[in-house]
Amino acid sequence: MYTVDDQKNDVYEDENYETSRWDNNKGLIFKIIIIILCIVVLIWLVKALKNNKSDNGEVYAANVEKVRLAAENYFFINNNKEKTSVVTLGQLKSNGLVGTITDANDKTCSDNNSKVNLKKDVDAYEMTVRLSCGNNGKDKKFYYHTNTLACLNCDGKTNMNGNTVVIVDEPEEQEIIVDNNDNYYSCIEWSDWTKDKVYDSSLVERTKTLVQGVKYGKKTAYGEWSEYTTTPIESSDTVEVETKTETESVWSENRTGTDIDTNNANIRVVDSETYYETINGCNGFVDNNVCYSNTLTTGNLTMKEYTSGDYKVTNDRCERVMTLLNSEGKYVLTYVNCQYYKKISNSTTYSRAYTVYTYQELETRDVVYYRSRSINTVDEADSYTTLKYEETDLPEGYVKVAGSEEIYYSYKLNSCEK
Repeated sequence: MYTVDDQKNDVYEDENYETSRWDNNKGLIFKIIIIILCIVVLIWLVKALKNNKSDNGEVYAANVEKVRLAAENYFFINNNKEKTSVVTLGQLKSNGLVGTITDANDKTCSDNNSKVNLKKDVDAYEMTVRLSCGNNGKDKKFYYHTNTLACLNCDGKTNMNGNTVVIVDEPEEQEIIVDNNDNYYSCIEWSDWTKDKVYDSSLVERTKTLVQGVKYGKKTAYGEWSEYTTTPIESSDTVEVETKTETESVWSENRTGTDIDTNNANIRVVDSETYYETINGCNGFVDNNVCYSNTLTTGNLTMKEYTSGDYKVTNDRCERVMTLLNSEGKYVLTYVNCQYYKKISNSTTYSRAYTVYTYQELETRDVVYYRSRSINTVDEADSYTTLKYEETDLPEGYVKVAGSEEIYYSYKLNSCEK
């Protein structure tokens, strides 16, 4: 019969089954979740790498050109050059002069930090374009003629070619003060630049020095570098020399000697020759002007031999003295087991052989290597700037012409009258 207890047991079995199924599959579920997360991260990395394009300068140059053309319209064609000296990218966009500017990575340039500055110099207006994007580039400067407003370094891509009609507004009335020399000065704005210096304690002075630039026509052309060599090379007006020093193990110059270890790995024998010489003298050792052999001998000496002076006995009177038969069959007094050196002669002649080696030693030292290339100078005409610039603003490749410096002055009043 089916009871209530049986029903409870079925419920328990179902719960245990669900718990067991989760325990058996939770490892697989975790793996699936990790795989999904890895795929998401991989997709994100691919998109990031795809968006991180390298700008070789072309995109930046194109953006600068767009903003410059818009600024030309704003400052010159719309005649805002006297009203303000700075315009932001946002203002250019709000005036409908340019659209959204994005860099090589599709990042939008800042509307507030991207701006164009315009300042008036003696001979030209200087326009500086600065873009603030993800990959900022160097500020670009452009120059416009003071009278014609023609761009002097825009490579033909400009609204200002000298023929553009510019709207000229009547100048706004400004508060000015006239000094005794009929010069007009403001207490707010600086006066125009002039070469005339004014001596007036009521004025504040600022100065700048303009110079003419020259690009010398002589160009230097270089030949190919030669291979490195240890032979010294001297530089000249037509030869450029480059050196490098390396520490190396090298063989020395040839040396000679007789006492050479030919088994030493740091010695290399180049040549050898054996010589023989005749030596007059004692080929042993000398004692009391008597030459003895170097060989120590042990033996018996007769009384006559012992006292003859032909033997140098080292153990005095030997071991003992006995009467023994000599070689002639006679009994004579004999010194037994004497140790002695035998006399050779007072002077002797002998030959000696010796070998003279020519060798080199392995040494560690600094070795200087030389290489060279030719220098050729090509003459071309020098190029001079038509305008004068501050020296730091000279066009690329130009240097100051010595003696071309001109000082310009600008003034304003110390304070405004109340």
